[in-house]
Amino acid sequence: MAALDGHHDVADPESLVGAAIARILRALPASVAAQADSMRRSATSVPDRAAARPDPEITAALVGVCSESRLARLNYTTEAGRRLEVEVEPWFVVVRHGRWYLLCRLLPTHDVRAYRVDRVAAVTALTGRFDPPRGVDPIALLESEVLEEHLSHLDAAEADLESVSLRLAALQRASLDRLFGHEISTTLGELVSDISAGKSFGSATAAAGDSEWGIIKVSAMTWGTFDASQNKAVAGDRVDPRFEIRPGDLLVSRANTSEYVGASVLVGEVRPRLLLSDKSLRVTPRSGVNVEWLWRALQAPSARQQISSLATGTKDSMRNISQLSLRAVRLPSADPAAQQAALDDFANIERSAARLSRAISTQATRAVSLKRTVLAAAFEGKLTGRHTDDDVIQELADDSR
Repeated sequence: MAALDGHHDVADPESLVGAAIARILRALPASVAAQADSMRRSATSVPDRAAARPDPEITAALVGVCSESRLARLNYTTEAGRRLEVEVEPWFVVVRHGRWYLLCRLLPTHDVRAYRVDRVAAVTALTGRFDPPRGVDPIALLESEVLEEHLSHLDAAEADLESVSLRLAALQRASLDRLFGHEISTTLGELVSDISAGKSFGSATAAAGDSEWGIIKVSAMTWGTFDASQNKAVAGDRVDPRFEIRPGDLLVSRANTSEYVGASVLVGEVRPRLLLSDKSLRVTPRSGVNVEWLWRALQAPSARQQISSLATGTKDSMRNISQLSLRAVRLPSADPAAQQAALDDFANIERSAARLSRAISTQATRAVSLKRTVLAAAFEGKLTGRHTDDDVIQELADDSR
């Protein structure tokens, strides 16, 4: 990898570095030499001094499946942080402007992909093999000025979209604190009439059917909105209807990871025969306290920080917060009119944020599609560097819809 990043033709026995590498390989044990030789023959480089180094073992594994024309399964994280598991025909490992790429074909769609090697978390060699493409120059493909220009523009657009998305999330958090986390003057215990725990009923592993009773999992309360599908079936003869979840319930996760312990959700419309678990709490506000306002107050960063600090447990993977500790969380106090005004203001912010989020998602999807189209156009020799490239790319993108 160091030789490749150094811009030398390590596979050329006539060059000084190539000859030196060959002598080193002859001195290595056969198994190590074979892997290193595969690396220098299969990985191609282009000049850049600002190399972004991937994991050497991951890189060696990718070079291995490329050289053996063996199908592979990758665990990959996109620039937006989404984790994928994909099966590919690995064609080439290419170093482009300091970044290592795997040029491959995605299965079963057969779309051409260029995956950044430093975003590959795991490589699994599969039993199947493939016929590698003939007559393809990977450096010419990925390093041509035309392709580089198009890809750099799309990379910049994706980075801008990610930045806008992060700023939007930060704005929402700041709005929660401004509207529901300022002027702290009371505790949760003083704002509620009851906090009741769920119960363990024993359960199956499968989700409950429409006519069955189910008990919610921790994941039903983790992501800010109540997810009734996250449940496990419970035998009907073990059910206690007092623990059935109702619309309008404010639920809090009693046990979760350090990041999500104490996460709260407000239940909207919900299927019948769904029960609180022993890892969930039902919070009932006092008269004069709007349940949605209380939910937002518990979501505010100031409250979340308190809950995280009050949680107990020796492992970050499962922390707990007691009813007593939850009651001690300090919150603002507001009359009903002020509570409703704060909710109205936040609803307007949420509507605007939702519109922006949809627009960001649409443009991010389009950027990914255009990047695929640019790569396909380059493989087919349709990019010329003239202004007509935009028309070619748009036509191919329209055809792929």
